[in-house]
Amino acid sequence: MKWSESRFNGILNEMNTVLVFFLLLSNFQAWSQQEPFKVKVKLSTLKEERELKSWTLEELKPLKYKRIWETPFTGGQKALYAGPRFEGFLDEALKGLPLEQRAKVDLIILKSKEKEIRIPRYLIRKYPAILAVKKGKKRLLEKGPVAFVMPKETTPGLKKEWLPENLYSLASVTQVEFSQYEKYFGEWVLKNRSNPSALRGEKRFVQTCMGCHLNRPIGDLSPYLEKIQSHPQTWHPASEGAPSVNRQFWRGIQSFVKEWVYQK
Repeated sequence: MKWSESRFNGILNEMNTVLVFFLLLSNFQAWSQQEPFKVKVKLSTLKEERELKSWTLEELKPLKYKRIWETPFTGGQKALYAGPRFEGFLDEALKGLPLEQRAKVDLIILKSKEKEIRIPRYLIRKYPAILAVKKGKKRLLEKGPVAFVMPKETTPGLKKEWLPENLYSLASVTQVEFSQYEKYFGEWVLKNRSNPSALRGEKRFVQTCMGCHLNRPIGDLSPYLEKIQSHPQTWHPASEGAPSVNRQFWRGIQSFVKEWVYQK
């Protein structure tokens, strides 16, 4: 039996339709079987390193929410971001640990696929940062499902913290690490703990200076000592996002560098 060309083309079209249907069904099944997005939480201290928990978006919902008006990561007019208070998230994540172990956490590291920021823990206690999951009435998908947002626009005191602006937001959070400054910046810890001015400078150095120099190693501080002593407020070139600091700040840095060079 001979088939006409139109009959043959009709069968081909039916076969293509069936093939497309099965491809779509296969893709849907693969998509539906994918694990939901999770924010991984890790403990990383001098004595211990382990995974604590992974949080899905559903598991974040019971935490206390807050709303913040902020400029979007992609620019434009201010938008209303909503999500759980980071302080509540921190307390819940560390809840199962002994009190002594929780107290040693003084550094919070937020990571995305592209970058990371390191925030002093006190900042989370002092200001109502959130893990944003919504922008307006929609799910947050500017860069990822979860973002870290500090209330820069509504909290003037944040600008007086002497911290670089790059610590105040992260567009896509995939991992949170609770750690210690001493683990990451142990080489800058002073052995002599009896000089209050030098200790204040040490704190400012690891929180402020290393906040900017995370990916630009400073190295030996000896060459900077003379410059800091002779021009304490002008030796460092101006840089975008750097905090506005005063003479007190540089006096502390000067005392720290002098002590650090001496112990070296």
